[in-house]
Amino acid sequence: MLSRLKLFIFCTLFVLVGASNWVLADSSESQVIYLIRHAEKEKGPGVGRDPHLTEAGQQRARQLAYILGGVGIDAIYSTDYNRTRETVEPLSKELGLEVEIYNPRDLKEFANSLQQAGNRILVVGHSNTTPKLAELLGGEKGRPIREASEFDRLYILVRDNEGVTTLIQRYGPMKSSQTENAVSESP
Repeated sequence: MLSRLKLFIFCTLFVLVGASNWVLADSSESQVIYLIRHAEKEKGPGVGRDPHLTEAGQQRARQLAYILGGVGIDAIYSTDYNRTRETVEPLSKELGLEVEIYNPRDLKEFANSLQQAGNRILVVGHSNTTPKLAELLGGEKGRPIREASEFDRLYILVRDNEGVTTLIQRYGPMKSSQTENAVSESP
């Protein structure tokens, strides 16, 4: 059963890296925008309105840097919250890029500005803003992000003269419920 889990994890990483390489091999006129929600945040009394990442969230942020470190990101955008800035911090340090802050309350203007922002862009947002931004950029928003437990959705929007192609992937460690679904035996 453990070998099936390892195979599933390998295949998932292969798809993510393969999709990124396919996108990079595409025409130089295309723009690729990676959209994510922030990683796992602290919860509970006394955390306040601007929580930091948990240890699991910090691990996910490092995995994001590993996955996207070689795809040619040339701009990183974040909302001005601890959890979003901390999610992209390992990647920004690795690439030597400054994180640019955007206003999540003005997504339409921000979406318009991304058209001139670069060829490979990462944007970190929130469970309510990330799908909306995907839609404003001409992509598919997918199903709603589960506020309490979904921190691993990665949108890959490929914009070119033919339109927008949306890939929705997962990154980071699988949750136990995902593991059970991924390795369950067929009847």
